[in-house]
Amino acid sequence: MKRIFLTLFSVATVASASAQQTDNSKIYLNEQQQTSLSASGHTATLSVGGLELIFGEQDPALTLGVYPHNNESNTKISFAGFNGVSYNHLSLMEFGFCQIVGTDYGAYAAEDRGFMDLNNGKSIHVAFNFVTFNTLLTKSRTLGLSIGLGLSVENYVFSNDLTIKYADGMMRPEPIDASYKKSKLVATYLHVPVLLDWNIRRGLFLSAGLNFDLNIGGHTKIKFPKEKYRNCHLNPFNVGATVRLGFQRLYVYGNYSFMEMFKQDQGPKAHRMSVGLGLWF
Repeated sequence: MKRIFLTLFSVATVASASAQQTDNSKIYLNEQQQTSLSASGHTATLSVGGLELIFGEQDPALTLGVYPHNNESNTKISFAGFNGVSYNHLSLMEFGFCQIVGTDYGAYAAEDRGFMDLNNGKSIHVAFNFVTFNTLLTKSRTLGLSIGLGLSVENYVFSNDLTIKYADGMMRPEPIDASYKKSKLVATYLHVPVLLDWNIRRGLFLSAGLNFDLNIGGHTKIKFPKEKYRNCHLNPFNVGATVRLGFQRLYVYGNYSFMEMFKQDQGPKAHRMSVGLGLWF
């Protein structure tokens, strides 16, 4: 335990010192010179056996990477969405539009059908990838794996003068006065994308995989005056497909959920879909 504490203390000391100097320095922690600490610029490196752990700032994220000694990075964990490696294809923020497709109102009366019609130009999807894990799968660096952890927020703006509430075992439409400025359904998910990346050439890439979404909140809102209703009976767990095509620090994305938006038999049968742009700042 004492040795571990001294090693961690040494890492912190070297990392602090490295922020104040740009010259290289190295400290060996054992007589066989198999474990060492070094500092350069704004990074500190802990070498153990054949691997190096890099602690420091990049773009300006805090990063932790595992590197072979030739300094060719093949695995990285990044916080706050920034990453210096070219094969990270999950940006800090994704922004686009969301909609509901494949809607089936078979359980509703004819006069109630169509209540999930949306104003697609105002229905906004925003996702944040706060933590990303990226690794290369081939020596040619053409194939990689990216995994993210973040939030996805979807704002579905109704096109008709109505809101939805739970009544008689189902989500049902409820008319509102035309004086209200906006009526929408907001769904928030803990978002985990898992992607297989194909780095085609010179910054061009194609990624495809699965989204795993855990619903952590949902409500309807009308304004003005502002009113919220939280009992929306959204499906607690969703799995869907995702694809991205991009160049360097910009990509277009598309998401489609395999599972229904609402809990079984508690709303219309419908699937979530979103398209937009991912970008780094």
